[in-house]
Amino acid sequence: MKRKNLLWVFLGLVALMAVVSCKSKPAPQEGTLTVETPAPTPAPAPVVDTSPDRASLDALNSAAARAAAARQLIMDFEGPSFYPDDWQFAESLYSQAEQQKNTSTRDAVQESIVRYDRASAAFEAMNSKTFAAAYDYAERELTAVRNEAIAAGAQELIPDYFLEIDNTVLAAEDKYLAKDYYAAKDSAFKAFYMYDAMTVGLEAYNVREEITDRGFEVYDPQNFDLADDSLESGAYDYLDNDFASARSKAEDALFRYNLGLRRGWESYAAEKGADASTERQNALDEKANVAVRPEYNSAQAVFVRANSAFQASSYEEAASLYIESQVLFTEAARSAREKRLAAERALELANQKMAESDETARNAEVILEGGV
Repeated sequence: MKRKNLLWVFLGLVALMAVVSCKSKPAPQEGTLTVETPAPTPAPAPVVDTSPDRASLDALNSAAARAAAARQLIMDFEGPSFYPDDWQFAESLYSQAEQQKNTSTRDAVQESIVRYDRASAAFEAMNSKTFAAAYDYAERELTAVRNEAIAAGAQELIPDYFLEIDNTVLAAEDKYLAKDYYAAKDSAFKAFYMYDAMTVGLEAYNVREEITDRGFEVYDPQNFDLADDSLESGAYDYLDNDFASARSKAEDALFRYNLGLRRGWESYAAEKGADASTERQNALDEKANVAVRPEYNSAQAVFVRANSAFQASSYEEAASLYIESQVLFTEAARSAREKRLAAERALELANQKMAESDETARNAEVILEGGV
């Protein structure tokens, strides 16, 4: 009988569990049998995509390119030299942006863009004063090289070409005022190279003129001819706007002309030294070192200085001193000769007077003795 009752109880519990599973779970009551059901597994959280999109990456590339361009602009116009502190600040921001560039997430990309924008702003803040400083520097340099060209004779010797360069400078200034800074820089550099090549070419030409005026080309004809070839070729390069080549060839011509001029002075000084030595010997032959010692000693002192200058390769100075000593030796020899001739004349007169005195004495003796 008990087993039958237990079966009914079990069936009742199963039915109760079925009902409970379809309804909310009531609070357990004291004395009531409860069955724990497992908690349901929570659904996974949705995945959020944080990777950067194409627009973000393009914006980053644009910001990096802007910073690089702003940086290059300052370098192109020598901003680091003019304003080193400002440059160092901007450069540190740019280095930070480069080192911390990150494209892993959209947020990282935005942070990278901000860093590049800061660097760009720092570089761009230098623009106006960098351009002004570059203009002042170019103006000073152009004025200096222009004055060198004038000193070399550009205005007198080749006025048309000189005016052409001046007009190039004016064109550079107009471009600067129009804020076409790169074009202004190109024109300024062109004018500088034109002035510079012209100056070296004229310096070579002036040395050549000195050589020909003095007749020194005969002392080193090979270098003289080679220099002529270089100078002529450089002139054609100048007309073709190849100013670097023109300057290089003018430098070669200047070097060779200077070699010829130096050898000319050496040979000329040696010739003048030989002339001075000849006059010195003439002075000695005239006994000038005895008859007119002070004059001879003065000439000898200059001659010694000339020898020292020649030994020191100061040929132009030596030539000048040799010429001076030659004149002094000639004068000393003349003075000694005149002094000797005067002495000989005095001796001759004295002898003549002595002869006349002897004749007078003989005549007096004849008269005293009664003769005619």
